[in-house]
Amino acid sequence: MHIHWTTHGSNVPDPLRSKLEQGLGKVERLLHGPVEARVVVDGHDGGGRRRFVEVVLRSKLGTFAAKDESHDLADSLNAVLQRVETQVRRAHDKMIDGRRRVEEAGRMAPASETD
Repeated sequence: MHIHWTTHGSNVPDPLRSKLEQGLGKVERLLHGPVEARVVVDGHDGGGRRRFVEVVLRSKLGTFAAKDESHDLADSLNAVLQRVETQVRRAHDKMIDGRRRVEEAGRMAPASETD
């Protein structure tokens, strides 16, 4: 997975960065293929300002995006990870369910008789 980080006015602490990378790695396993992730963190340290976090994942299965803002960077990162994971799981389950329906339809189709 290629992760492109963009930060405006703040730095992401290493523990939060590794937690996000670990969460995106978990999501990557569901996508079955190359994934590109863009992470944008906007906001200044201190001063009571709100922090914006946005994650966009691109893969063969589709594009998944989530955005959140709060005073705490960790809360924003957790919320964004949870939203992206939910979107990816839903798309993954749809893909798997579609495959199962096609297989079941193939098994249930009556065999044509030739005389």
